[in-house]
Amino acid sequence: MNRSAQTDFASSAAQMRRQGVARKLLKLQGNEPVRPHRGSYTIQYRHNRRARHYIVRVDRPGQLTVTIPPKGTLQGARAFVANRENWIRQQMGRMKILEGEHRWQIGRQILWRGERVPLRVERTTQGWRALLGQDTIQLPWGKREDIITCLVRAIRRLASEELSLRTAQLALELGVEVRSVTIRDQRTRWGSCSARRDVSLNWRLMQAPSWVSDYVIVHELIHTRHFHHGPEYWQEVEVAFPRYHEAELWLKRHAVLLREPSQ
Repeated sequence: MNRSAQTDFASSAAQMRRQGVARKLLKLQGNEPVRPHRGSYTIQYRHNRRARHYIVRVDRPGQLTVTIPPKGTLQGARAFVANRENWIRQQMGRMKILEGEHRWQIGRQILWRGERVPLRVERTTQGWRALLGQDTIQLPWGKREDIITCLVRAIRRLASEELSLRTAQLALELGVEVRSVTIRDQRTRWGSCSARRDVSLNWRLMQAPSWVSDYVIVHELIHTRHFHHGPEYWQEVEVAFPRYHEAELWLKRHAVLLREPSQ
């Protein structure tokens, strides 16, 4: 085999290996409905290069996330879930109780801008309006049972306006550039920042005090300069936001909000 043929062969072999890895990763990601003999739930499989072993997390009743390590397989992940079925059922049972206690209902108190306020609703000539503390949020006409769904959508729009504006203001103060700001409904984090300087913020920051939401924004903005959590990063955080320890404590104490069912 001449040198040219050897080069072509090596290139083709490398491409086949890459395609094989890509196919493997594709198979390991996505949603799969599972129906064991005691009920049903949906599993989302995620491949994580840094994971050391299989991990199963109950996101909400009826939904699991399974992390697969680099050398793991989809078959191994399924077996891992089957072995953990009793634990999964226990966690789901506890979560259902939690959802019943914390589900948003008209007249029930919810956390709004850092304070517990009753969720009140009034009928107007334009539709419905929700009263949350000092805020009045106009809602469209619809059935009373759809009010919570409409309210969450309205709050997400409000979050998009307020948090995006505040991010722009703080970015200017810190001297950093942001490509975009997106409002999301993350279940495990308050915010994130990509390597391309795209900031994502959780709409539930509307339930936090303004100084806490400011901290989350600052936390993500500084990631545009330090894409890690090393000493340099935290030194800059402390300079920009001296109360960051206090803010971190508030976020940990109220992490249940990320899983608190609104609908």
